[in-house]
Amino acid sequence: MSKANGILHDNAHDALSDVKATIGIFKLVKEKQPKLVDYLFRMRDKRKILELIGLDNKEGFLLVDKYVADKSKTAVVLSIAPAKHQKVIVWDLKKDPSKYLDKTTDELKKLYFSDSKNLDEDEERLPIFQVNPSKMPIISPLSILKDEKIKERLGVDLKIIAKNRKTLLERPDFLEKIRSIFEDNEDFPVDLSFPETSLYCGFLTDEDTITCRAISAMGEKELSDFHPIFHDDRLDNLLVHYKARNFPKSLTTNEKKTWDDFKNKRLEFLLKRYETSMKQIESKKELNKDQEFALKELYYWVQRVIEN
Repeated sequence: MSKANGILHDNAHDALSDVKATIGIFKLVKEKQPKLVDYLFRMRDKRKILELIGLDNKEGFLLVDKYVADKSKTAVVLSIAPAKHQKVIVWDLKKDPSKYLDKTTDELKKLYFSDSKNLDEDEERLPIFQVNPSKMPIISPLSILKDEKIKERLGVDLKIIAKNRKTLLERPDFLEKIRSIFEDNEDFPVDLSFPETSLYCGFLTDEDTITCRAISAMGEKELSDFHPIFHDDRLDNLLVHYKARNFPKSLTTNEKKTWDDFKNKRLEFLLKRYETSMKQIESKKELNKDQEFALKELYYWVQRVIEN
């Protein structure tokens, strides 16, 4: 992209070079499309994002996302179900939902979570995405499609969009099945991930940044008496983890329970994965006697940890 726009990018994948090229692209977009840049900056407000992607919006919205199959990476989508951490599951309204409506929850789960190469020839992946408001998604109201040039460039047929939207809204039972496949997915439960990694999902507000700086300067006693109200819900769990790792005595009773629950659930989850891996190694029957003995010892150790 930088080369096509005459922007110097001599050493691709070098951090500094990549940053300079990204800034160059941004400056070019700001110069050529200032209204677009102004709009995207306004849409950093999480409340505005939630208003547009919320389930109350029965019209849908425009989404730009790398996971959209269309070469424009743009889709007209409809929010159809909630997901964890204020995420929303959306349906690509270019895709006819009819052939999915009567499938079971397990069949739908397969069509979403399975790798494409593991699907039958006549099967297609579910045309759904998760939109995370904390990642500042690029979204727009459908009013932008009043511009015929934009509509034509994106290949949007509003009659097809309206038909598919009507089909979805008339089948709340199907929307409930979609919601449940995310709720039941145990591949890697979101609540077992580290809150620290969630910081990569978007920037903090200025107010929360100031509060975090104040927290980092506090000792055990100050933290015990400090109960901030954050704008960003990611920071509530992050504060518990920070206190537990650095000042465990500063935890309240509820915070200690939250921390203990996190540790126990994560340990149980990881030990089960560990146990599964050992069984897979054992099933290959390629071990010598010493390796078999070591594997059995590991297996017994896992059992003792789980029991305790």
